Amino acid sequence: RCRSRSTRPGSSRDLARLLRRARRYRQRVRPAAFALGLATPAALAFANGGYFPSEWGLAVLGFLLAATVTLIVRERVELGRLDLALWSALALLLGWTLLSAAWAPSAAQPVLEAERLLVYLAAAVCASLVLARATAPACVAGVANGTGVVAVYALAVATPGEQLAEPIGYWNSLGILCVLGLLTGVRSGVVGAALLPVLATALYLTFSRGSLLALVAGGLVLVALDRDRFRLLALAPAPLLAV
Repeated sequence: RCRSRSTRPGSSRDLARLLRRARRYRQRVRPAAFALGLATPAALAFANGGYFPSEWGLAVLGFLLAATVTLIVRERVELGRLDLALWSALALLLGWTLLSAAWAPSAAQPVLEAERLLVYLAAAVCASLVLARATAPACVAGVANGTGVVAVYALAVATPGEQLAEPIGYWNSLGILCVLGLLTGVRSGVVGAALLPVLATALYLTFSRGSLLALVAGGLVLVALDRDRFRLLALAPAPLLAV
């Protein structure tokens, strides 16, 4: 009994110390998660959607830089089996793509595809290190704001009656990006909700039927899985009124 009493204060101090470390971690990493979510769609959209090989190197550098900063800030890194499985699968696909240059008619195309896969691998590594249960909402809010920036720009540079495509250059890509912003904006607080009319207007002016179908499918999944589905249903008329 005496031993158990003497260990209780120490256990309480250890628990308090762990809670303080977790709080400091969230305060330091949440801005990084928000910045990652904000910069990824916005930067790639203004770089022609990341379609051309000239943008891939900068994308890889950005993802690896964010991952490096996270490693410096975090006190401990925890990776799950799914993270390692995703890294391994992308790395194997990357290696197989490079190996295919041995029998391809030209080695140029396999090398280009390997460069594209390197972007996916860097993004997966960055997401696994930056995102966690405590930081995922901040990243979602960043995605909503990043896509909102793209939508505002698309509406600002468009002429009346023009099918929206800029800054990406392809209306279907801009439409699906607006869908991503709408689906993440409903879970991003006041700022995300305020961007819903802008994103809905930009989506409508892309005249992308595939993106509209994707919005319906994504909205149904979101309502079915989200516990706060009544709030989502309450926000649903806002984009429709804007259009």
